[in-house]
Amino acid sequence: MSGQWTFPWEQEARSGADMPAGLPLVDMMAYTALRSIYRDFHEKRMARDQASREKRLLRREWEKAKSADAFCRKLTDHHVRLIRAVEQAVCACRKDPTPENALLLCNAIDGIGTEARGDG
Repeated sequence: MSGQWTFPWEQEARSGADMPAGLPLVDMMAYTALRSIYRDFHEKRMARDQASREKRLLRREWEKAKSADAFCRKLTDHHVRLIRAVEQAVCACRKDPTPENALLLCNAIDGIGTEARGDG
């Protein structure tokens, strides 16, 4: 059933060990599913080809979920930087309504410069 690729905690799941502490929710769900696949395979309730197929499906969905989670984190980070930059530019524009500050506000709204600064 085991191919070339393995989950980071596959050895533990294969042996039926308790779930490792500190796993993100996506990993927790995949761990319990993989442990169940191995248990069913070892107890002869599932054939090798079915277990392999289910492990491939699990891996595909796990990778999609991990990718979606990473994208959401990046999007949230970008959004936070953008909001901070806009807030700072709005304050500067209100205190000193110069063309330079207005341009800084426009750039902040457009997201120009927020990536380079990192902190807004």
